[in-house]
Amino acid sequence: MADDGGDTQADVFDATVAVNQPGYGQNTAFVAEDSPDDFFQGQAYAVTSGALGFDDVIGRLADLIDNGLAVLIGAIMRANLLAVGEIYAAQVGNDVTYNTTWIPQGNPWIITNSISILDGGTLNLKPGVIIKIDGPYSIQTFGRGRIVAEGLSSNWIHIRSNNPLSYNYSFISTGVGGVIRNCSFSNGDTDLIAKNDTIIEDSWFTESQTGIRVKGNDVEINGCVFDRCEVGIHVVDSSRTSVVDSDISSGIRGIHLVGTTNDTLVDDCRISYTEIRGIEIEVSGLGNRISNCEMRTAGVGVLVWNSKDVLLHSVSIISSRVGIGINDSSVSSSEPIVVQRCRMVGNIVGIKLSSARYTIITESTLEDNQVGVDHSAAIGTEVEFWSNNFLWGYRGQLSYRW
Repeated sequence: MADDGGDTQADVFDATVAVNQPGYGQNTAFVAEDSPDDFFQGQAYAVTSGALGFDDVIGRLADLIDNGLAVLIGAIMRANLLAVGEIYAAQVGNDVTYNTTWIPQGNPWIITNSISILDGGTLNLKPGVIIKIDGPYSIQTFGRGRIVAEGLSSNWIHIRSNNPLSYNYSFISTGVGGVIRNCSFSNGDTDLIAKNDTIIEDSWFTESQTGIRVKGNDVEINGCVFDRCEVGIHVVDSSRTSVVDSDISSGIRGIHLVGTTNDTLVDDCRISYTEIRGIEIEVSGLGNRISNCEMRTAGVGVLVWNSKDVLLHSVSIISSRVGIGINDSSVSSSEPIVVQRCRMVGNIVGIKLSSARYTIITESTLEDNQVGVDHSAAIGTEVEFWSNNFLWGYRGQLSYRW
């Protein structure tokens, strides 16, 4: 492997000493530091794959640093790298204080207690890494600390509880500017806590209490799958979250927006088999938008309550107890709840209004519901219907409940 000239004595020494840090265990894989192209990471790959021997690496080291230190570092490597022909778990219990890379040669990486990624540190996870969290522990981030986990479509990163029958892990925080791609998470109390400017793409979340909890601004979630999570995505007091082209199934709530959350966009998502709500909006924030989504077999497809300035556009809700529920919402004609070009088919109740105020239902279709629109609860003021299609309901009846 040719030397690119970018390595310094400090780089190499810091990288090697990290191998021997307490908490990584005796039979640990090499922990590569600094950039993915760092000299030492390349040598670690070569040794663990058998392409180079220790003497080759020591020769490379001698070109960079004095021979005595090269021999010392070589001794550390001999004591800490994997046994020939075998792969043992890397035991991890120390905080991440600077750029650290975990590679699949250390699989599975066993986290033995809660750890932190401190200000300025980055934990880089390479394709194929497997992490098992050996207790109700967490990975927290502080300051600029973050996780960059970029798997490949052909080589994912996997993170899960080490004993899911006995415990969930607590949570993993992405940190500010975290990147998660082609990763799978399972058996967490909260699989991920997404902080400001985090990107989460093409990832799976299964059998957890909450898949993603958004607690920061400008978080992007794209192309993800949530299966058997009690709550798929929980957005708390956050601005400009986007959830696009994602699938959520077999939970209690699909997406739940709460607090001062505003300017959320949920677009082109499919939510099915949720016991209570497909999407629930209970926010004091403004500008939350749900568009081009489909809900099937939910308790309530979309529930909007104690909220204002919400747009439901081109949403289809099929075979649910209630299609759209609007309760105690909006207090101003300038911040109405708008249901536009939505479609409710085969539900027990298509639209249920309870103390709804300043609500506009327009260009929407209700078909084959047992009850098209249920006004039976005390209704508020300024509820308007414009240009809707109220088609035949259950057993051929055009049905309302006023």
